[in-house]
Amino acid sequence: MKHKLIRKHTNEEFDCLNEIHDFIYLEESNMKDAGLGVFALQDIPENIILSWYKGPRVEKAIRTNYAWNFLCDITKRHVKIEAVISYEANPLAFINSFINKDQKKLLNIKKIVINGRLYYKTIKKILKDQELIVDYEAKTISI
Repeated sequence: MKHKLIRKHTNEEFDCLNEIHDFIYLEESNMKDAGLGVFALQDIPENIILSWYKGPRVEKAIRTNYAWNFLCDITKRHVKIEAVISYEANPLAFINSFINKDQKKLLNIKKIVINGRLYYKTIKKILKDQELIVDYEAKTISI
């Protein structure tokens, strides 16, 4: 079910799912006009690393809705990655964010940088058939 992921420069350990596709499925999002979303195929415990957000490092993102900017924990430099848009290769690209106060209550995933990669980690138990929701950290959210 899971393995240990170790942060190289601190030896901090994280529980990480072995195979994310054993725990999730893709379906129409519960969020209005959000398109597809990712849902729990079975209960997923709190404080579990799901996987890393896969994509190339870029100077300027073409699909900004699928890009993350973050501070690398190793080099302390800012990094921008743009997602590989493929459910099989990078299902995290299909996890939606909230757009209002009511939807913010559904937040159950956060990003975490480990060994220069951006991972998604559960912040509470996610029940079977519940949609996974992350904070995109957009500055234009209507809250």
